[in-house]
Amino acid sequence: MKVQLNKRLLKVLCALSNKRSLAISESQLGLIEDWTDSLREYFNSLPKALIEEVGLKQNEFCYRAIESLRIPSEWLETEADQLGQFEFGY
Repeated sequence: MKVQLNKRLLKVLCALSNKRSLAISESQLGLIEDWTDSLREYFNSLPKALIEEVGLKQNEFCYRAIESLRIPSEWLETEADQLGQFEFGY
């Protein structure tokens, strides 16, 4: 499935990417056992209404895409009204 990027979706993806980075650091420090469990827990804790609003699904396919996502700098440098030229696929 592909979802057209918009400002709100990008913010959700950035939050998930930041959580991924934090969880990896916590794992390296021995503070948590498995960073993927921490990221999955965070993803599943997001309000269902928010997830649906931005076009995501709280399923394995979407989670796996988020787990491996590296947000392109191009997305971050693009004006909000031009984000629709990009897609996030899962």
